[in-house]
Amino acid sequence: LPGAGAAAWDRGHDLADVVGQLSARTAVEVAAAGGHHLFLEGPPGAGKTMLAERLPSLLPPLDRQESLEVTAVHSVAGLLPTDKPLIDTAPYCAPHHSATLQALVGGGPGIARPGAVSLSHRGILFLDETPEFTSHALDALRQPLESGHVVIARSSGVVRFPARFLMVLAANPCPCGRFSLTDGSCDCPPSAIRRYQARLSGPLLDRVDLRVVTDRVTRAELTASGARGESTATVAARVRAAR
Repeated sequence: LPGAGAAAWDRGHDLADVVGQLSARTAVEVAAAGGHHLFLEGPPGAGKTMLAERLPSLLPPLDRQESLEVTAVHSVAGLLPTDKPLIDTAPYCAPHHSATLQALVGGGPGIARPGAVSLSHRGILFLDETPEFTSHALDALRQPLESGHVVIARSSGVVRFPARFLMVLAANPCPCGRFSLTDGSCDCPPSAIRRYQARLSGPLLDRVDLRVVTDRVTRAELTASGARGESTATVAARVRAAR
């Protein structure tokens, strides 16, 4: 699982690399400061993944108790880095949209193993191309979002894994990704757009506090002087002050 146990900032990702997207950058900062779940909707290439990858580095370092919780989960999963026996940064987990229900919430044959919701405990769970996940897997997220843990029952016993994470959803506006109220370049029929958008259930979206529409960055924005925004260090300092 990408980024398990490592903060995005450690991998050289800086928020200053994101050009434009002022509303989305503000939403990412608010999400980090208040622990709000976030939904980014926009066409491919708008920077949704870039923003999500930079969110973990905005979160404050884990305290002692949080570090022990995160380290224990990754140790059970066999994903504890050999060079870092104690994880002290917010984990980042981005499962592929083909991930099974067991890969997301935990389980599997034999001894139940932690899923993506537990591997992102005290960190970020990023679901790119969210409508491409199965509805069964997405609906299974509602319980850990509500309770902060996952309970997996087996004939041999019951396992309880922590799962208190900040969820970031990303989706295209339609199957082709070009739908816009102001741009007629989309060829998807209205029925296909409705079916695509309906894959995200109301009960799941009800748990998302922030919803932002991201547009493609124009060539003028890319080449404008001062197009780069504030750095991760600057925004992270505000997040720590807010918390």
